[in-house]
Amino acid sequence: MSTPHSTPRSGGRFRFPDFSWLLSFITLLVISCSSLRGQALTYIISEPEVSTQVNLPVRYRIVTEGSWVPDHFAAGPLPAGLVLDPILGELNGTPTQIGDFQIRLEATSSTVPGDKATAILTLHVTIQPNPPWFSRRPEDAYTIRGGSATLQAEAQGSGPLHFQWFRVALNGANPETRTPIPGATESVLKLKAVADADTGFYQLQVSNDIGSSFSPWAWVYLVDPPQVTIRVGQTLMHAGGLIGIDSSLRSNQGPYSFQWRRNGAVLPDQTGASLVLYPVAAEDAGTYDVVVTNIAGSTPSNSIKITVADPVRLTLARHTNASSLIRFTAIPGVLYTIQSTADAPDDDATWVAEEEVAATSTAFSRLVVDKGSVRFYRIQAR
Repeated sequence: MSTPHSTPRSGGRFRFPDFSWLLSFITLLVISCSSLRGQALTYIISEPEVSTQVNLPVRYRIVTEGSWVPDHFAAGPLPAGLVLDPILGELNGTPTQIGDFQIRLEATSSTVPGDKATAILTLHVTIQPNPPWFSRRPEDAYTIRGGSATLQAEAQGSGPLHFQWFRVALNGANPETRTPIPGATESVLKLKAVADADTGFYQLQVSNDIGSSFSPWAWVYLVDPPQVTIRVGQTLMHAGGLIGIDSSLRSNQGPYSFQWRRNGAVLPDQTGASLVLYPVAAEDAGTYDVVVTNIAGSTPSNSIKITVADPVRLTLARHTNASSLIRFTAIPGVLYTIQSTADAPDDDATWVAEEEVAATSTAFSRLVVDKGSVRFYRIQAR
């Protein structure tokens, strides 16, 4: 009769009982105890830190590894624009907030109610990258020989921004041959002891990880003291007329300032490139010039003498039913307009130009054909 769990003798040899079932039981018991103590058997192994840009779509998958497979996920708090699929464990959406967000991730399984896998996701939402562009172009610079010149521009775009200044050569059909200036890698270019070789076009390049852009050209000028001349159409005018004096400058010597003078005395508020005298009065007679100033110094122009004659005196020498002989004091060479009206000669009268004449003497006569029995006449000098 056999004993339970014993092995009968065979050929005089004894076999030990089979305890493999006991080892399996002990292993199962250890696993069960570990679960009861809350020790995690599954872990979240997906990336703990992710960067993206605002208003750009993003997708993130919660990945786990371990002895059980999760069937439910949770995450929070989530920035605006992102949602979680609790079954697939996917974060999807387009973030609309900028900042750094700490999101707690959680994975669980209905088959292992006593265990939970957790982790922290750091989500960086930054400004959407933009290519560089110039918000302020470099302006032309003027300096004297041996002086200094500064070119400066302002650029925008996603950082970091990198700068490089270039000399630009004009070569006919290829006008943008650029030569980089060693060490000129800031948004400001400062030139010292400027000489003739330093004049010309300059251009700034700004670049980032997205692309690059070139600024418009800026010119560096070497400035000499200004050279100016003035001219006038008439130097002799009746009181009440108009005289205009214009100035001309040699180019590339600006920026300038102007100051007009009469008989060497400054004329207040007369600081434009031209001078207009209207209506001319007796006190406007005199010698005029203009002083032009730039960074290299001040230079007076040539002088022009203005003479102011008495107002035009008009007389009616003879009158018939058909014509009138008009005499008036004149300035030889000045152009006069003879006007007439049948109205009362006041501000509301309608004057009609009869003809234009150029005086040949100081006492000038003109025969005018009448258009009616009563006419009034006047003379205007130009």
